[in-house]
Amino acid sequence: MQFTTPIEISHLASYGFEDSFLLVGSCFTANIGRRMKQSFLQTAENPFGELYNPLSVAECLRWIKSDRLFEASDLIYHNGLYHSMLHHGSFSMPTQQETLDKINNQLLQARNLVSKAKRLHLIITFGSAFVYERENKVVGNCHKLPDNEFNVRRLTVDEIVAEWKPIIKEWSNADFIFTVSPIRHKKYGMHGNQLSKATLLLAVEQLGATYFPAYELMLDELRDYRFYADDMLHPSEQAVYYIWQQFQKTCFTAAAQQQIAEAADTYRLINHRVLHEGTPQAQQLESQKRQKINNLKQKYPWIEKF
Repeated sequence: MQFTTPIEISHLASYGFEDSFLLVGSCFTANIGRRMKQSFLQTAENPFGELYNPLSVAECLRWIKSDRLFEASDLIYHNGLYHSMLHHGSFSMPTQQETLDKINNQLLQARNLVSKAKRLHLIITFGSAFVYERENKVVGNCHKLPDNEFNVRRLTVDEIVAEWKPIIKEWSNADFIFTVSPIRHKKYGMHGNQLSKATLLLAVEQLGATYFPAYELMLDELRDYRFYADDMLHPSEQAVYYIWQQFQKTCFTAAAQQQIAEAADTYRLINHRVLHEGTPQAQQLESQKRQKINNLKQKYPWIEKF
């Protein structure tokens, strides 16, 4: 007896362990990016923070391609913090300089990864087709400004396609995989959420881009509330891990999957905490950690020092 609706996914890519990855998009991108970092893959994840609409994601990529840095004139002040309307609220700080330092540091890290990449892959996750416009510009985050400062509307398929065709062409040195986040946005109503997701799915289809079915895996194969977090909207850790496994199987080579497993095992060992330090068991664990770390560093010199 079968209790799920399996999603058949063809082989989408042949990523290697030494490739570089730039991930931009919604909080679902953050979940997959976290798994990749825990496997010591060369990854830059959401350098502007979580972004949901396709126009803000495109703007992030344009900034990475440029040589510009953010300046004080790019910030606003609200509720005791300085904000960038293109960035997530996690970049907002009490002073202009702190905010600019945090923003530009992440921007430069992303540019550094892109410039040094031998094989670069972009993983893009669209979350919502709804946009918030302030002063006729689409923002990445509203930062709790008054509602009357924004115009809210749903993008059309044609708008998204027109925005993304030049982006894909400009990044011709990289390949793209698009996903649509399975996280539902109930503030637009469940029907409005479905219209939004359908718009995103149709746009990716018209772009002719490679598509990884995270949306379908969550809504069809994992169609049970046990795979959701407490808010009944976001995937649980178990669901994220399952989708990450499917992503590995369809996008990484067999050799890379083995290397990811080895690296993830080392990450778990590094983060394991003993109850009683100084005991023979604790000393043995520390020795195992050092050996594992040194082995990884010898194979993969980009891995950060511990």
